[in-house]
Amino acid sequence: KSLRPIAVGQPFILASTHGSLEYLRRYGFQTFGDIWDETYDTIVAPGDRLRAIVKLMREIASWDPITKANKMLQAQAIVDYNQEHFFSTAFFNKIKKELVDNLNQAFDVLRDKNNYNQWIEMHKTEKLKNLSPIPNPFYPTMQDIKSVQDLINRKLNSE
Repeated sequence: KSLRPIAVGQPFILASTHGSLEYLRRYGFQTFGDIWDETYDTIVAPGDRLRAIVKLMREIASWDPITKANKMLQAQAIVDYNQEHFFSTAFFNKIKKELVDNLNQAFDVLRDKNNYNQWIEMHKTEKLKNLSPIPNPFYPTMQDIKSVQDLINRKLNSE
């Protein structure tokens, strides 16, 4: 849900766990700290964080029309950058690499717990073989899925 406003090109305030804005920044997205106060994201206690978000929303709602227009113009530059980044090959490749790294780590944990082979046999990727190509260019291609399958097979064959 955090990525939805980015994908559709809207400014956002995240009502989420603390550190969520920093998490998005690590993926290369920009946030709106130069336009409004984003310190709510640093508040650990959920109730206090929600109260800070409500306070921020009230502040934004009280902006006069000229201030609001100027701030939204500033926000539009960030929105445009984020949307372009979201649909970029660089972001897709970063997410794909993270998936592969997470799968490798999961396989390592399973192998260390001595139930790796049994788990793999139960969860082989047969379902992936039955997927037809997806026409949307922002979804994984069959080649991307095949890359994950190849990784799994390499892991199985190295045992």
